[in-house]
Amino acid sequence: MTAERNLYVVGGTHGTVVQTLGNAIVTGTYPPGTLIPTEEKLTTELGVSRPALREGIRVLAGKGLLRSTAGRGTIVQPPASWNVLDPDVIRWRYESPTTASAMDDLTGLRLVLEPAAARIAAESSSARILDPIEDALERMRASTEDTEAFVAADLDFHAAIVAATENQLLIHLQSVLAVALQAQRKIHTTSKTRHRRTLPAHARVLTAIRESNADQAEIEARDIVQRAHLDILYYTGRSRRSGASD
Repeated sequence: MTAERNLYVVGGTHGTVVQTLGNAIVTGTYPPGTLIPTEEKLTTELGVSRPALREGIRVLAGKGLLRSTAGRGTIVQPPASWNVLDPDVIRWRYESPTTASAMDDLTGLRLVLEPAAARIAAESSSARILDPIEDALERMRASTEDTEAFVAADLDFHAAIVAATENQLLIHLQSVLAVALQAQRKIHTTSKTRHRRTLPAHARVLTAIRESNADQAEIEARDIVQRAHLDILYYTGRSRRSGASD
């Protein structure tokens, strides 16, 4: 199994508008309440036609980032108006340097999703769900010296557990969040020592699922997320505690 990542990029000429303006809005180049530049300026800067620009703005309005008003122009909307589960919004929010609150939000969502998924997986009577989880763990073990490969295998490990629930809503949510998780890993999954230290924790989740121990699977999955968050606090300078993922 391979976690779905970066599958939602808008294409076409208007995609240039969506990607450029969307990223600029989410990263604060255009703060909430400000007007975006005029059509004349944007078509020149982006090298697109007016119809493409208007279509891109329409897409961004659908994502909650912009609102066009008669006589005033197009206004950047506050984060509370954004569709925060839109795959593009997630990608812009987490692929660029992001805020502490955004990272906290992601951890909070992981704490709801991943322990519950591990519990459901452990309650499954099907042995076939173990194969992709075991495969991902073996790839993690084989790639502790290769951060990119380790991160990919780590993401696949968690995606495989969610897939084991056979809950299509959870699976879709996990695939949408994969890009945010990948960005989060880039902050704290950089130490080869940490790669090795986190393997036993992942192995404990797999063991609990294999043994149909739902309570333990949930506990171990929650522990992984919490330890990852401690690493984030440390690597972003929000805590003096050393990274301590096991």
